Amino acid sequence: MLSEDVFYILFLNRECLQEFNKFFASNLEMCDGDEEAKNAVIEDDLHDIVRPNFKLNRVNIPKWVERAVFLEIEECV
Repeated sequence: MLSEDVFYILFLNRECLQEFNKFFASNLEMCDGDEEAKNAVIEDDLHDIVRPNFKLNRVNIPKWVERAVFLEIEECV
């Protein structure tokens, strides 16, 4: 899945991941109240990833991310 590959690359640079998240969230936020954006969500059947208020639905964190984060925390202690 392309989204997993992109996340993997972004995860290597946490600052870039954070900036990407802010950018994506602000663009989605601008869609709130826009009928054309609402119609696009309906037409493209994006209900499983975008909520009606144009916030992304939460998903489970991949196991490799959990292991990487916990490993980094253990190394810092």
